[in-house]
Amino acid sequence: MLLQKKVITRFAIYAFLFIGLLSSYACQESSWTEDIEISTQPDDKPGDQTVLKRPTPPENPSEVLERRMQWASYIAAKVLCQDAEARTEVMELLMIQESEYLDLNQLLLTSEYTPTFRTLFINQATYHLNNIDGEEQFFPEPSHNQAVPPSSRQVELSNVHQFIDFLTVDNCLELFFINAFIDDRGNHYFSTAHPLTTDEDNYGYEVLYSDGGFGQGNNSGTFRVEETVVTPIMATSDDKIIVCRPRRNTLENPACEYSEISRGIDFTLFLTE
Repeated sequence: MLLQKKVITRFAIYAFLFIGLLSSYACQESSWTEDIEISTQPDDKPGDQTVLKRPTPPENPSEVLERRMQWASYIAAKVLCQDAEARTEVMELLMIQESEYLDLNQLLLTSEYTPTFRTLFINQATYHLNNIDGEEQFFPEPSHNQAVPPSSRQVELSNVHQFIDFLTVDNCLELFFINAFIDDRGNHYFSTAHPLTTDEDNYGYEVLYSDGGFGQGNNSGTFRVEETVVTPIMATSDDKIIVCRPRRNTLENPACEYSEISRGIDFTLFLTE
């Protein structure tokens, strides 16, 4: 009888511990999901940010456009930070055209001048859409705790082809390269988008890449990304900045009138005054 009581008592203890472990796991799993879904706030300290920004879905076309422009410049910065060949392609095309900006359709729809950049951009965009910006992602990318732009996914953007079409066919967008020819900062860029208002600055991202001593382009290095504010003062320094901005061109595409955005806004003046 005494032995039977001991067995029953031991079973009860094990059962209590098992239920406790299940409860702890459920709480931890909930915490993981909440951490991933909480957005990075502008006043967070560097390193305190969570990985995936999930703010309220945008309510108008301008918000959708700005978010996807943020992603375009962010991905471009990562590509140029990591790969010297892609960086050379872009720099040479800028010199050929004697310009500070390049159309995204020129960079992404053809491979005549920038084949490496195009390939790496599409690869990065595919990776981020599948692993970072998707609706069903519960775990972050292996780079851990890196700031990323707000979700650009929305319901109508299901794959990278639709993302590229949005940037190149549905819109007239360009990348504006500030201080593009500062050679000693090839692995350090700032990215942002035109705010689509008269604001003189906008939130953006500081992107740094360390190749680990194996040379850029080997994919064995690490990124460090922090959210920041990109200002006109930065444009007058040696900071390399990539701005994605619209270009009004109704002859090329009637949708590029951007009638929902004030006609008084000159997109080319952002960070140049």
